[in-house]
Amino acid sequence: MPSAQRSITINRPITEVFNYVADGENSPKWRSDKIEIKHESGQGVGAIYRQTVPGPRGRRVEADYEVTGYQSPKRMDFKAIAGPVRPTGSYVLASAGEGKTKLTFSLDARMNIIKRVLMGRMVQKSMDGEMLALDKLKKVLETPSAGATPKAGTAGSPSAKVTSAATPTKPAAKSARSPLASSSWAPATTTTTAATCRTSPASTSSRARASIRSSGPRIWITRARMWW
Repeated sequence: MPSAQRSITINRPITEVFNYVADGENSPKWRSDKIEIKHESGQGVGAIYRQTVPGPRGRRVEADYEVTGYQSPKRMDFKAIAGPVRPTGSYVLASAGEGKTKLTFSLDARMNIIKRVLMGRMVQKSMDGEMLALDKLKKVLETPSAGATPKAGTAGSPSAKVTSAATPTKPAAKSARSPLASSSWAPATTTTTAATCRTSPASTSSRARASIRSSGPRIWITRARMWW
C-alpha cells in the first residue's frame, strides 16, 4: 500500500503552525502552486474543501477532502472524498521547545490489487512529493512577513538604499582633478607670466629670459600631471 510519513521541526509556536496547516486554502503556498482549493463548508470536524490537482496528460483531477479529526493545536485528520484514489492523512504537532514545533505529516492509501498495479507507483511518487513539500512549509513559516521592518544595512532594505545614495562616490571626488579643472587653472598662470614679461624692460636681461624659459616647462609639466 502506498504510504509516507515525515517529521520536521519548525521554528514557530505550535498554535501558529497548526492554524496554518489546518487551513487548506494555504496549501498552494507550500504544497504546490498548481493545486486549486477552496473551503466549501464547516469548521473543525466535518469541514469540506474542494480541491483539484494535476493529473495524467495535463488533466485536472478532483481530490476533495473532509476533516475527520480536529484537536487544536495538536492534531488534525482528514480523508479524501473524491478522486480515483482516496487516501487518509494527518498532521500531528508537538512542542519542541520555546517557539518551536515538531510536525509529523502522514499519508496512507488503501487500494485494491488492480489499482495498486496500475497506479501504485504514481501514487507513491505523489506522496513522496508531499513529504518533500514540508521543507517549503518550514521556509514559509519561518520567513518574516512582508510588512516586517528590515534590519539596518540589510541588502534591499530602505535604510541601506538611503545610505548608499547619501555617500559621495569616488568619481565625484575625482572631478576636482579633471582635465577641465587643470585647463581653467592654466590660463591664470600664463597670464601672470605674460604680465611679468610686459613689466620687464625692452632689453630683458639674460637672467629674466632664463627665468621665463624655465617657467614654461614647469607649467606644461604641471598640466601634464593634472591629466593623470
